[in-house]
Amino acid sequence: MLPEDALSLDGLLRFVAQHVARPAEALDVRAALTGLAPGAKAKFDPIVASAISAAAPGVAQDSVLGRHVASLALRGWLTVQKEMTRAENGDLAPIERLLPDVTPPPPPPAPPPPPAVADYLAVGNGTKPFLTWWDDFAASKVAEKAWGTETVADAPSTRRLFEDLIGNPQLSSMTRDLAGTFRSQILSLPPKYAQAKPWHKMMPIDVIALTKDDKNLQRISPKTADKHFNFFEQYWSYLSIFGKVEKSTENPFLGFRGKRKRGRKARSERLIWSEDLTAKLFASPLFTGCLSIHRRSTPGDLIIRDARFWVTIMGLLTGARENELCARSVGDISFVQLPSGNGTLTPILSITGSKTDGSERDIPLPEALLRLGFLEYRVHGRDTDAPLFPELLPDPQTGKRAPTFSGWFTRYRQDVGVYVPRMDFHSMRGNFSTAISNVQGMNLGFADELTGHHSETRKSERDRYTKLIYIENLKAAIESVPIPMDLSSLAYDGPRGGRAPNAAKIIAEAVGLAEREKRKAVNRPPQTRAYRRASTHPVAPGARTGAGND
Repeated sequence: MLPEDALSLDGLLRFVAQHVARPAEALDVRAALTGLAPGAKAKFDPIVASAISAAAPGVAQDSVLGRHVASLALRGWLTVQKEMTRAENGDLAPIERLLPDVTPPPPPPAPPPPPAVADYLAVGNGTKPFLTWWDDFAASKVAEKAWGTETVADAPSTRRLFEDLIGNPQLSSMTRDLAGTFRSQILSLPPKYAQAKPWHKMMPIDVIALTKDDKNLQRISPKTADKHFNFFEQYWSYLSIFGKVEKSTENPFLGFRGKRKRGRKARSERLIWSEDLTAKLFASPLFTGCLSIHRRSTPGDLIIRDARFWVTIMGLLTGARENELCARSVGDISFVQLPSGNGTLTPILSITGSKTDGSERDIPLPEALLRLGFLEYRVHGRDTDAPLFPELLPDPQTGKRAPTFSGWFTRYRQDVGVYVPRMDFHSMRGNFSTAISNVQGMNLGFADELTGHHSETRKSERDRYTKLIYIENLKAAIESVPIPMDLSSLAYDGPRGGRAPNAAKIIAEAVGLAEREKRKAVNRPPQTRAYRRASTHPVAPGARTGAGND
């Protein structure tokens, strides 16, 4: 067939389709729709059945719904025939074939930049006081057992110090610049700003202003400032985790803590007690005889074996920290039978809830302490739940007993002429550590155990022995430490194994004196720091009043 023949045949078929076949088809569809021609509907049964199967599966063709679908299918078929004729005649524009869109999607919009501090308003917390969630934060740390007893006691002091120096600004105002101001002010304070007589009734900001020109005055160490900042680093992380601030926002308290000094640099920050000052301290009225319980620094004939007497001696003989001794209960003294003890029981002081997990330890009490009657005056005949030193009244804010002793010990050293800056109670720990480390043949693992310093040697020695043999080694170690003063004149000459005849009286009088001094302090409202805070420094909403402690 020639091309021109094919074109002629194509035109003929198109003519027949348009003018003969489709018009006839249209007549048959109309007949089927109107029912005028019997049997016309049967011609279209395959089309109707296919439509019902697709549009209404399960519907019977002779049902009401089936008949409606059949009618709809036939009308659609009629429309298709008409549209095909119009398309072939050029009356309709062709419909483009739909193809999958292969155009790559546009890139996602760039993420917004991290919110600035001021953008906290977007999460609804920017106008709230910064310390709004502090109590919840502290409670979570206690519940998780993430803080030891000492840390729990220190946290309120850190909060109060922040309120005293900065206030309680809006969360949106808590910037690195403000955090830096807080740190610089901490480092401008004297270490005992809350207890020492010249300043204990003043606000910290006023102490800074009063002492700023004193170049010889000792200031709070960076190590102590780091301790305060550690609390706020944790607090900000808590705010971020619990959605109080945006997670992408920088912690304003990070980056201020410096590298911790070690070795000679660390030792130079605090002096140890010299031999002559140690001798002078133990030749003072506290140990040779005072005038009365009210005049401890005035020479007399009275030796009072109260907490002031015992804690000072224990610090030098055991190297324990101030709060480790002051916080103990009677039940922290236990008695064990050592393998070579010949039937005698060895008293052990258990240190718990201390500075770190590694600080927890058992210290065999040295014989020098036992010869003074420590057990007879403080342990025998007393309830195991009772505080070992009840006259050291706990601080109402922190619950610590050490500040009661610390403030007195500073004043006493000044009164008897043994006060030297950077040489305090903690310095005795340095004396003990130096002395035990210099004992010929001393196992340094035992030395670290007695002082509560973490080391691999200490751990390996612990693992090497059973507990009782290990304690026996510690007993031998602590007895080998030379005593820098003569305590023979203080030996207890009463019966052993029971309570000293005047022990209860000494404790009662000491507790009574402490309570009277506390009441006197409470009954001075015009002079207290809380009063000065209210009158000279308006308190921000939610802020607490009271003294801050270093």
